[in-house]
Amino acid sequence: MKTIAILGCGWLGLSLGEYLVGQGYRVKGSTTRVEKLAQLMAVGIEAHHLTIGDTIVGTDTDDFFRCDVLVLNIPPGRRQPDVETRYPQQVRLVAEAARAAGCRHLLFVSSTGVYPAERQIQVRTFPTGPTTASGRALVESENYLRGSSDWSTTVLRLAGLIGGQRQPGRWFAGRQDLPGARVPVNLVHREDCIQAIVAIVEQEKWGEEYHLCATEHPLKSDYYPEMARKLGLEPPSYAEGLEMPPYKVIDNSQILADLGLVLRFPDPRLI
Repeated sequence: MKTIAILGCGWLGLSLGEYLVGQGYRVKGSTTRVEKLAQLMAVGIEAHHLTIGDTIVGTDTDDFFRCDVLVLNIPPGRRQPDVETRYPQQVRLVAEAARAAGCRHLLFVSSTGVYPAERQIQVRTFPTGPTTASGRALVESENYLRGSSDWSTTVLRLAGLIGGQRQPGRWFAGRQDLPGARVPVNLVHREDCIQAIVAIVEQEKWGEEYHLCATEHPLKSDYYPEMARKLGLEPPSYAEGLEMPPYKVIDNSQILADLGLVLRFPDPRLI
């Protein structure tokens, strides 16, 4: 039985941990909130209170990192003013702690935000070119993890996350004259993120680089009004005739073929 540690049991990590427990894995999970420990334990996750700053502070930190696979699932945080230096340093701390504890397989949850928005680009294996501080922090962290011989890292870049409480119909409800009417959306459901992570672990796809997105990319001006109506909310409106902004379309064919995945939500309108 493999032991999997999930650093960051938030919206994705908690559901991932609960699923893995149901599949018979021993799962350790971390949270920065003491009040959330009981929620983790209630679904069978061995709960640890950990905070990553200049050092790693928490309960039984050595025990947490003793695992077969570490899922590193802590976002950089867009509002951190020093995110480009602070986040990569935190990732290094975590990786070194895992190495010291004997963990040799890391799965780094990243974002398709590391890809540049270039019109009509179908991203498959495409060079990164982030334009935000958090995107640059992710790329530096990816490069560090993938450049070490002390462990084997697979990077999984996820598109915009939906499912559960993340209902896209709420995001722009009631807003008027939004830009980007003809821009396609790049979204992925939490259940498909979980099945991709589990497939990587079970198939031992280490040293790889993937990105995951739904197959269909409806236009913003079609998608968000439709999703708002499904929730009984006022749909947003989009301004027509504006200049087409830069955009990207995330192509999922590589990961589907390599892992043999069949998405449960190939169209983000299905949620």
